[in-house]
Amino acid sequence: MAIRAVCRKATLVFASLFLALFWIPPADAESPLEPSRPATYDEFIDATKAGGLEKAISDGEHVYLPPGRYRVDNPILIDRERPLFLHGANRMATTIVGRNARQPLFLVRRASAVSIAGVKLVANDDSNARDQAAIRLANAQPLWLEIQDGVIEDSRLEVLGPGTVRIQAVSFMPHGRATSSVFIDHPDAQVTIVGGNMTNHHVPIRVPTSAAAHVHQRQGRLRIFGTGLQAAIGPSDIRIESPSNQGPHALIGIRSEGANGTNQGTHACLLLTVPSTLAAVDVAIESVAQVCGPMGRTDGSLVDYGGRGTLWLVGNNVSPGARSLVIGPAGGARVFAVGNLVQGKAEIAPASTKQRVWTANLEWVGRRLQGPSIQGIPSEEAPSSDWSHPPEIVVPPALTRPRMTRALPGMIDARRAGAVGDGIHDDTQALQRLLDRDCGTRAKLVFLPAGTYRITETLLFNHDRSKCRDHLMGGWIVGAGSDQTRIRRDGGTGGVFETQGLAYATLQGLTFQTGPHIASTHDSSRSPAFALENKRGVGHASQGNTFHDVRFEGGSAALAIGVESPEQCSENLFIETVFSRARFGLAVGAYNALANIVYGGRFDDNEITVGHPESGLSGGTWMLLGATIRGTRDREFNLRNSATGVWYANGIDSDTPSLVSVGGTGAAFPFVLENASISPRPREAGKRFLLFGGGGGFVFIRSSVQAISPSLIGGRMAGSYLVGLESTLSGLEGVTVGPNATVKLLSPPTPRLD
Repeated sequence: MAIRAVCRKATLVFASLFLALFWIPPADAESPLEPSRPATYDEFIDATKAGGLEKAISDGEHVYLPPGRYRVDNPILIDRERPLFLHGANRMATTIVGRNARQPLFLVRRASAVSIAGVKLVANDDSNARDQAAIRLANAQPLWLEIQDGVIEDSRLEVLGPGTVRIQAVSFMPHGRATSSVFIDHPDAQVTIVGGNMTNHHVPIRVPTSAAAHVHQRQGRLRIFGTGLQAAIGPSDIRIESPSNQGPHALIGIRSEGANGTNQGTHACLLLTVPSTLAAVDVAIESVAQVCGPMGRTDGSLVDYGGRGTLWLVGNNVSPGARSLVIGPAGGARVFAVGNLVQGKAEIAPASTKQRVWTANLEWVGRRLQGPSIQGIPSEEAPSSDWSHPPEIVVPPALTRPRMTRALPGMIDARRAGAVGDGIHDDTQALQRLLDRDCGTRAKLVFLPAGTYRITETLLFNHDRSKCRDHLMGGWIVGAGSDQTRIRRDGGTGGVFETQGLAYATLQGLTFQTGPHIASTHDSSRSPAFALENKRGVGHASQGNTFHDVRFEGGSAALAIGVESPEQCSENLFIETVFSRARFGLAVGAYNALANIVYGGRFDDNEITVGHPESGLSGGTWMLLGATIRGTRDREFNLRNSATGVWYANGIDSDTPSLVSVGGTGAAFPFVLENASISPRPREAGKRFLLFGGGGGFVFIRSSVQAISPSLIGGRMAGSYLVGLESTLSGLEGVTVGPNATVKLLSPPTPRLD
């Protein structure tokens, strides 16, 4: 049936709920300490030809470390005015290990900036060492530290000084030898983590676990976006002990599996612990997927909170094994919860909480969703000085890499291996031989000089149809820039590159091009331009890869992740990439294709921007962090199913005629759009801007949408919602509601005091 609004003002579907204890100004501008980056790798010196690694670091500014395992006398002291860029060939091919088990690998006392990329760091290889630091910041003056496309193994990062720390696409593998992967203990430290993974799988635990956590903050500010967390060894994944003087802590888009794997059942599932304190510890938690069901425990929660600040809980999906959002002694806390999926009939927050505001949350009862529940605080009973704006979550720009103009030591030049790259010769066989070379003996390190490499068959890497099925993990396949190096498929319908096992590799500066999608035929015979798949027994799980300055163009999907895979295709990060002229810009299929992130990308002239294909597997999760979207012809997001999923977009700028289509599904998931600017082009008559056929719904935060006509039809489960916070959703004409949906439209309400 259709529900028509009485007047236009009353039909604005937003809840102008006042959330925070204080107004918090945007404190997310990047630090003035951020270094000037080298334009190309031509500026780097080869550490092996500069008197050794320690001397190269002491004397040089831009240092390249070829593939190899380097044992050093540690600590390597960094105490200098100049910045240091230390980049290796690949996180699995270049390793630095300390000899001294009692000292950190790197000790940073002073530096304007330190940039580390493409390297694995191991404090030492003494299996008896505990809580050793791969990097210890012991600086007195503010500095900038960035680590990207790396691994920290058997050790941890210690932030004990002031400044900005950026961690991007880093895998932390402490193997039970460290009580935390990242330890923060300075009031003027600001740590931001984007992508990557933290895990303690398959190892004996060798450290005390009573206060262990993947990330442990004592002082300073913590922000995490889209990181995967597994095999926790302590009471919670994250421990935050004090307020930040730089804005609220933020935990966004995390995928948590609690104490799973070999640690299964050792602790209740818990994302965050804030120990008892009189301080106002403010934390924003949005779009967290917490998967606790396989653990067999039902005493978990999202947060154990003992502070006196404000918790904002928006669009989180808490699966079986966690029976409430907030537990703990939170007597002085304020809790705002909107658009969350929780289990059973447990309270969202303890009754002792100072103030509780919740709206549009859904509760699982058996196999059905109940709700949404609508509750809040009336403005006349909450002084304006106490309730103001929500915190603004602004994602900092992505970290980038220098361009490459020539093969670095340890790399193979594709032209010297027989490829021509003139756009005329057929380079298929030369490139395939290059990809099959050194099978199972070393990570693939290849440079493709500027040019157009014409191919007539799909290039295969770790594939059941290729000659090599077991390349080692890692690799660096790099061109001279996506505007300079192009691999082009002739024939119009075939794919360019396909892998069934690519792990911890970096692809950079390349275009993968096949024929453009033809809308009238739906291109059923076409392949994706780039297919990132996973098949058991071939290569490795396709996970932890980073793509910098890569363009995917044409085909049924510009990029397909797990569309033909029942296996893992997770935690891949796409930095300043372009997806264009395809049916799907990004197609995600595997149920375990989790925590994939597009960071600062563009989507141009696709039929559908992101989502699940109509056939095959569907599931997985993704995030868009700052994306420009133009020329989408059908819809922005096409969703069918999800593995305890959450969908999150921050800072998208779009002209799509239709935002979201969710077909009838037994899955339920929240979708949060933050800082979105959407100015739709005209769409076909009768076509809805937003169509939702499942459990869950949408939360807009500080967003502007100039035209909207939603249909919330519910599907097989009750419970759908649409909420706007500090947002403008204009042009609402009506809402179509299906028979199984429970829909609550929130205009500036007269909510009830809890």
